[in-house]
Amino acid sequence: MPATASDVAARTRRLPWIIGVVVALLPPLLYGAALHQRLGGDAERTAGALAAFLAREALVEPTLWTFAAPKLLATFERDSGAQLAQGLIAACGGAELAGTRRQVAAGPVRWRPVTAGLSVVGWVGVAVDAAPGHRRLAWLAVLSAMAGALLGVWLQRRPLAAIRHAAAHQRDLLRALDAAQLALQASNDELAQKITRATAANRALTERVVAVQEAERRRIALDLHDEVGQQLAALRLSLDAAAAETPSPALDSAVERCDATLEGLRRAVHDLRPLELDRRTLGGALRALAERIELASGLPVALRLEGDDLPASASATALLRICQEALNNAVRHAGATELALRLRVGPEQITLAICDDGSGADPTALAAGGGIAGMTERAQFLDGTIDIGPPAGAGSRGTCVRVVLPRPQEPGAEKND
Repeated sequence: MPATASDVAARTRRLPWIIGVVVALLPPLLYGAALHQRLGGDAERTAGALAAFLAREALVEPTLWTFAAPKLLATFERDSGAQLAQGLIAACGGAELAGTRRQVAAGPVRWRPVTAGLSVVGWVGVAVDAAPGHRRLAWLAVLSAMAGALLGVWLQRRPLAAIRHAAAHQRDLLRALDAAQLALQASNDELAQKITRATAANRALTERVVAVQEAERRRIALDLHDEVGQQLAALRLSLDAAAAETPSPALDSAVERCDATLEGLRRAVHDLRPLELDRRTLGGALRALAERIELASGLPVALRLEGDDLPASASATALLRICQEALNNAVRHAGATELALRLRVGPEQITLAICDDGSGADPTALAAGGGIAGMTERAQFLDGTIDIGPPAGAGSRGTCVRVVLPRPQEPGAEKND
């Protein structure tokens, strides 16, 4: 929740007075520290001068100078013009020989030794008058206190208008931000709806493309069956009649070639439009395909079905076509000794794996092959993925084609015309 002007003012209420107290105390404290240092320095210099003066007297009168200490202290003050707030002369044993203590504010005391040759014969302690500095410090403290109080009042009153203005500007910015967020959310919702509609349209178009392809395959298959097939069948009958009237090896060879051509035509017609999908589910179509591959190639094909079965649909057609292409590649090019199909129809996706134990997939050949491209396009048309590589498991050899498609939401919704 944004802070209001009163909240900001309440939080900063003590700050002006803290600044005022700092302004009131800082100058006197700094001046007091400087004054104490200056008074100490003056006392240090005066004590040094007094110690030097007494040292000269101690050299002249090594014994008598202690008895004349009061007179010597007065002489030093007269000759040097120094007004000592406190001046003390003591012997080495600590007994005070002479002293001056005036009724003024004394600064810090500084002690220096009195030497006669290499021996210390006494000590002097000096403190200078601090009264003038204290008076200046008192005036500075009064002036600083007044300045701090005035500054605190000014700081307390002056920023309130700025705080209120800033709070109003903050509220305007927050309202603008809320409006921008609402507009962005609306734009995101509209974009999501457009994406959903585009995805649905793309899927419908994909299904239509698949349906058109299958319809064209059916038409070509029927044309081949009804025209080319009938012509080959008629030719077969004519060859049989000719061979019955005039037997010859050439006619027998022609009959065999005609039979092989008819068989090839039947396989081509079946591959163009497998009738199993019209009469069976995807599982039944795969079972019939496996049996036909076993009969044609002599290779065993292990089929494993898991989960639900899938009725005829665009997804079923695409999976059957991919399976046909993968099995034909394995039989023709892989040099495999056995094949395996695994279909799993789950609640959200369909997984089909076609594996062999052949020589393995060549990446260059995979990239150049049109059949691989066709399988990839069929999977992508239905928002699926396809992966071609070695089978899972250490030491496995061969190739495995794995296809994953999203399961149609309603069984039979994608059924071809």
